[in-house]
Amino acid sequence: MKDITDAYLYRLRIERKNKLLEKIAFMQAHELRGPLTSVQSLIELIKDEYGDMDLIYTKKLEEGLNRLDTKIKEIIALSSEHKKDI
Repeated sequence: MKDITDAYLYRLRIERKNKLLEKIAFMQAHELRGPLTSVQSLIELIKDEYGDMDLIYTKKLEEGLNRLDTKIKEIIALSSEHKKDI
């Protein structure tokens, strides 16, 4: 008879760590969404207020924020996808 206790305990530790990492990724991504959304809203207000001016800085900010938004959504999607697989 083969003792699989060590392998089983190792697997349990890995599964616990994976669950913890999933929670951290999900929480961090959602924590970043709040401030990001606020800044995006402020940029929209600036554009509305100064719409007749060519505001290159707001365009650059908007591009950077959109890239960050995309990455955060990817993290959330990966976290959610991984939860379905479990």
